[in-house]
Amino acid sequence: MGGSHFEEVLHNHEDGIAIGMQYFRSRGFRDDIIRKFRLGFDLNDREQLARTATDKGYNVDFLVKTGLCYHTDDGRYVDRFAGRVIFPWFGVSGKVVGFGGRLLDSRTKGVQQKYVNSPDSDIYHKEQQLYGIFQAKKPLPKKIVCTWWRDIPMWFRCISVGLKTL
Repeated sequence: MGGSHFEEVLHNHEDGIAIGMQYFRSRGFRDDIIRKFRLGFDLNDREQLARTATDKGYNVDFLVKTGLCYHTDDGRYVDRFAGRVIFPWFGVSGKVVGFGGRLLDSRTKGVQQKYVNSPDSDIYHKEQQLYGIFQAKKPLPKKIVCTWWRDIPMWFRCISVGLKTL
């Protein structure tokens, strides 16, 4: 649910195009790289993902269990990644297992968490995942190690100039 939703918003929603795509392009991400890594954007509406998912038949407990949403004290289900550009984490099989989200510069004043990762779940355990492992499965002559998914802009720039994996 999450990966396709975030991609759909990035490519087809007015704010996804104006805010998310503008961010990625300003960092040198080409459209083919954006699509290959299934980058996305999540709207600032904190309840939009839960509404969309339940309209499609997903159970809110599933959204909480997978870390896409969390339950507030006042009974609402809110989106963990609202207002962020989205970097999906893929398992070795190529399935999305989690997400990293980054608030954009203009939205970070007074915000405590600029970067948010999916919490551990049945399918995602941070200590067992290596960002980009699925894309890096093919052997290449050169490799670079990035220490945190925050290093991704450098990684994608390298890929966009012909270095296939890092």
